Amino acid sequence: MSKITPITSAAQFNTILSSHAYTVVDFYADWCGPCKAIAPIYAALATAHASPGRLAFVKVDVDAQQGIARQYGVSAMPTFLILTPTTTVSTIRGADAAGLRAAVSRAATAAATAPARASTVFQTKGYVLGDAPSPSSAPNTTANTTASNSKASGSASTASSSAKPITAAAATRGGGQRLGAANGGTGGGGGLLGGISEWAWSVTRRGRGGVLDTAARFVGLYFASLFSFDAGKSAEASVWNIKRR
Repeated sequence: MSKITPITSAAQFNTILSSHAYTVVDFYADWCGPCKAIAPIYAALATAHASPGRLAFVKVDVDAQQGIARQYGVSAMPTFLILTPTTTVSTIRGADAAGLRAAVSRAATAAATAPARASTVFQTKGYVLGDAPSPSSAPNTTANTTASNSKASGSASTASSSAKPITAAAATRGGGQRLGAANGGTGGGGGLLGGISEWAWSVTRRGRGGVLDTAARFVGLYFASLFSFDAGKSAEASVWNIKRR
């Protein structure tokens, strides 16, 4: 496959120029004898040094692309230019094989160390295993999020509406006051005391009258009296008082 790209439009020429660090251009004409003589040398240089994103080789027919020829002031054929996206690096006029080889060699060396420019040949996004799906196949995250929030809100509303209000009697049956609550109770205070309170009350609810019941009530009475100004009164009023069973 030829490493030389025939230029068919100014847009194509500008695309190649902008997507390579260096571009070697052969301005020729079909009726030009010297152009035909040096063409095999140019083809061999392209085969040896062309590099995607770094060094490109193109041919411009001056009769077909007169605008490009005028842009670079080409008045004799063949003319070889070595270009970067912004400047003209070298100009070789005539079938000067030695001068062309030297100029291309310098450009190849410079291109090898220059950052490769992004090729415009493949501009669509590719995918490898593990890539995110394309927008057309990706789920509608916004809609899903909205639906999830709506569902969560509906569930919360249902739960709230179906929950029965806690009456004073139910609160008393459910465990009364605990260490830390008003009037010497607990109220489920956090930390160590809250944990001891929860444990003591759960034990008394599971096995009234047993050894664990007695131990739990002892712990409950101890802490109820420990954190009260009137220890005796607090112990008598405590839900762990054995006389209140």
